[in-house]
Amino acid sequence: MNMEPIPPIGTTLEHQRMVDQIHDLLDAPTSMSAEKKQKLAELFYQASAYVNEQLRRCRHLISKGQRADALAIAEREPKLLELVTLLDFPNWPDWVAKCKAESLAIPPRIRIELAGDLNEAYAQEEPAALLLKRHRMLALARAPLAGRLIVLRRLRKLEPDVRAWSDDQVAWEQVRLKQITSEIASAERHRDVVKLQAIVQELSGSEWLQKPDPDLLATAKRAAQQEQQRYSRLQLEELIPQMNAAYQQHDIVMGRLYYEQWQEEIERAALGPNDPLLSLAAVPLNWLTEDAAQTRAEHELAEVGQKFWEAIEQKAEWEEIQTRYVDVQRIGLPIPPEIQEAYAEVASQRERSKWLSLGLIGSGVFCVVVLVAVGSVYAFQSMRHRSQVAASVSELNALVEGEQFTEATTLYDSIQEESPAIFHSDEFQQAAGRYVNVIQEETRRQNRFAELSSQLKQEDAAKIADSELAELTELARTDAEVKTLETLRSLRSSAMEDVRKANALAFEAEIQQIEYQAESELPKSPPDAAALGKLQRQLSQLLASSNQSSPDGRYRGKLLLQRLNERLEWVGQLDRLNALKSQLTHAVGNASKYVGVIEKAKTDFTEIPLAKDLQKVTTEATLWRGMQAWQTWFNSPELDQLSTLRQAEAATLLAQGNQLLAEYGKLPPAATYRSVQPFLEHVSARVDFDGNAVLEELTGHLARPLQKDLYAVHTKSGERYYLTKPFALTQSSTSYPVEYLANFRGDVKRVNLKKDEITYAGRAPHCELADQLLNALQTQDLSTDEQWGRVFDASLQQILQANDKIDPIKRVEFFLNTYRCGATGSIVIEEAYAAHDKKLNEVPYDPFMNWCDPNDPKVEQRRAALKQLFASLPSRDATELSLTKSQQRHWQTPKMVRWQAWLDRADDNTWQAVGLPESFRDGELFVIVPGGAAEQNAELKRIAVVQDGKLTWTASSTGIMEIGRPIYVRDTEKEKG
Repeated sequence: MNMEPIPPIGTTLEHQRMVDQIHDLLDAPTSMSAEKKQKLAELFYQASAYVNEQLRRCRHLISKGQRADALAIAEREPKLLELVTLLDFPNWPDWVAKCKAESLAIPPRIRIELAGDLNEAYAQEEPAALLLKRHRMLALARAPLAGRLIVLRRLRKLEPDVRAWSDDQVAWEQVRLKQITSEIASAERHRDVVKLQAIVQELSGSEWLQKPDPDLLATAKRAAQQEQQRYSRLQLEELIPQMNAAYQQHDIVMGRLYYEQWQEEIERAALGPNDPLLSLAAVPLNWLTEDAAQTRAEHELAEVGQKFWEAIEQKAEWEEIQTRYVDVQRIGLPIPPEIQEAYAEVASQRERSKWLSLGLIGSGVFCVVVLVAVGSVYAFQSMRHRSQVAASVSELNALVEGEQFTEATTLYDSIQEESPAIFHSDEFQQAAGRYVNVIQEETRRQNRFAELSSQLKQEDAAKIADSELAELTELARTDAEVKTLETLRSLRSSAMEDVRKANALAFEAEIQQIEYQAESELPKSPPDAAALGKLQRQLSQLLASSNQSSPDGRYRGKLLLQRLNERLEWVGQLDRLNALKSQLTHAVGNASKYVGVIEKAKTDFTEIPLAKDLQKVTTEATLWRGMQAWQTWFNSPELDQLSTLRQAEAATLLAQGNQLLAEYGKLPPAATYRSVQPFLEHVSARVDFDGNAVLEELTGHLARPLQKDLYAVHTKSGERYYLTKPFALTQSSTSYPVEYLANFRGDVKRVNLKKDEITYAGRAPHCELADQLLNALQTQDLSTDEQWGRVFDASLQQILQANDKIDPIKRVEFFLNTYRCGATGSIVIEEAYAAHDKKLNEVPYDPFMNWCDPNDPKVEQRRAALKQLFASLPSRDATELSLTKSQQRHWQTPKMVRWQAWLDRADDNTWQAVGLPESFRDGELFVIVPGGAAEQNAELKRIAVVQDGKLTWTASSTGIMEIGRPIYVRDTEKEKG
């Protein structure tokens, strides 16, 4: 038993949701789990298979004549044609490719061709269904909007209560009117009068709901009229040589055909009275105009002659017969003999009837007539001979002039034999001389006619030259000759018709070949401009050289040529669009060039919508220039390795950055600059505004006499005596007089110290430390931040780790001076030892304290307090950790987005990043969006992410996504690294 197929999904809405999920998955590949993708693919496969099976069933039923059953199947929910429309979506190839790549169920293609039979069944069922079918099929085929509008308007008339038809018609008409504007321009460029006339007819229709602009209709009419005049003038120019040839060949049949065409085209061409074409065509036109007048007169003669015969047959009154006869005379042509005889007979009968009515006796009348005749003959006997001669001469001349040569010869011979007196008269001999000359000329004409006609009969009829036929036409006189001429003309026409048919067949073969190639080339995307151009040239040449081809073939050829021209025009626009895109892409990164391309597009690419879209974002040019200026600054090679940055480089970068901060301080990169600004300020500060190196102040301090030329004696009780001269202990002495420095003024005091009380005697320990610090600062390279930090870190650590022999007051002094110098030139040193500085400043430092005086209790208190502070300072490990973190924070190269692409919409209306390098595999895409003014609150908005080369858009709002906006990228891999 056959089972009824069951749809895998219940309703049309559910099918729509399934297709929407496929679209979402194609747009965002990572948005769905593998399990859900597999289930979605299986559902779509089952739905496609179900639809194809139902289409085959319907086709089978229709073929058996069971149309109602087929429509019943198609109308079940979900309706079959609605499923066809849903499942055959434009991105179907992308879905199949994804299924193949991810080993998902690959669906069968929807059998659109099977839906055609179903549409025909609908059409036969009812008129509205027929129109709906055409509406659907035109939509499926993405037919031109003009054809679809015709069907939609008819649907609206059949179903006026369906508001959707009216709404769709208004919307479509708005789009169609925009199309017509560009089609008029295209038709004018291609001089397509047929297209322009069709547009005028379309605009002039009364079925528009969205009434066309009168100016648009006027423009179309003006263009159509101008093109029609140009086209008609070209036709007239082609007709002139054809009419001249017909005139020269006395071919009145072809002449009349050309004359009819001339009359049609001359009205459309609107020639002026002095147009040179009229003078070029004057001779054949006069000939053909006279022929037309003659033809009209013959037609009129036939009409009035018919009325005359009707009056005769109906035995009309004499007055009516006379009127009809006068009408015949008024035509101006020779009156046919039969009409003359009929009219004379009627007149004679009328005269006899009149005599009889008067009572005249026939015999009496006869006697009177005889007597009168006898008298007349006698009276004019002397004139008889001259009358006979004149009559004979007149008759002979008339026969010769009438080219009745046989009759003239018979008359000539009969007079010679029967009337010698007349024959030998001077008058007749003169006429006979002319007769002989004419007969001789006629003989030569007949011989030439026979020779030429015989020659032409032996030639290929199709190759008979126009000049030969024209000569034979001039020679033809007799009925037989005219018949021979007509036979040759007929043979030639028949042969030429055969040639024309052969040419038409060849033309048809060529046009079919071009059609076949065109149907292969036209749908290609991207189109092959070279192949289309070659077909267009071939077709143009074929149409130009095949004037005798079939009208159907030429019509198809013209339509195909129009399609090729439109496609080539589209290709040209596509090339220009690509050229504009290429110019924009090449200008990426240079705001001035980028704005220049956009400005130039207003005049150079007026027909391209992209050029108009770009104008919307030109107000943001200040932002682009600011971003470019910041990007140039951040691209400075000195910033690649901040640990090696030198003072002069830092000063230059700082000056440039501060200038940018003043000009573009409200742009997003300003925040990044502010994060690196302190580092640059410290490195730059190694030289002050007067050009003095801060290091010189420290080295000068360390080189002072109090740090260099002092000696010291320490006692067990803790006194520190500072001497200006060396002091040495000897073995022999047990007590020593010591002259020590009492103050900074140089006053000296004396004290006696026992040998066993002295714990240290020699150069002052802080002087030794000063020498070591000075040596490091003066001999090591401090150019880069890394070198500066290493030397100052080592110096500070040397101070911190010094032994207790060094006076704590001097240690603090050395530390603070060394730290402040190092911190001035390096933020890393400043941050690493900030805790030390804070701790040591808990005991206020007094630079004027007299640390030379060993008896000052305040000094001893200070030393004790400082000694405790040194013991509580952060450890070396903690200091190294702080130093490393500070280096990592400040030596990291500052990151900034870089301009590498621009925003555009693809043909399918999806967004695309034009110019984005393929090498950009992982990162983020941004656009800069202005606030209320050009720079107010401008911020970077993320619009997309790239993972493993796959781009996923994350923004779609109009305020952010604008065609032409620069796209800035940030490489996440580099940030991780």
